[in-house]
Amino acid sequence: MPNKPLFDSNKSLAVVGDAVLRLVVTTECYDRGMTRGFANIRLNDITKNEAPCELTYAHQIAQFIALQPGTVRPSDYMRATAVEAIIGAVFKDSGSDYGASKRAVEAFGILDQ
Repeated sequence: MPNKPLFDSNKSLAVVGDAVLRLVVTTECYDRGMTRGFANIRLNDITKNEAPCELTYAHQIAQFIALQPGTVRPSDYMRATAVEAIIGAVFKDSGSDYGASKRAVEAFGILDQ
């Protein structure tokens, strides 16, 4: 396994978090008995970068995002990546516990959208 860079802006965790978010939303759609079409629309609405980005305002996360030198404020992409990285961190730190990950997604209010 290649060595992971010491600092990768948590993009690796964001990739995991994005997958976990998709799993949680897809499972929620299934549990609600949604048709495939409605489930796909819901999944796309929730997982596109605009939705997680908006959550950083409600939860005041932007102030904790590490910025590259010369960057004044985090971009929408950086904000969305931060939310996905937090979800990914919960998943990894909980030993890949789906329940803990779902609770993190619910705490963000993502499923309320």
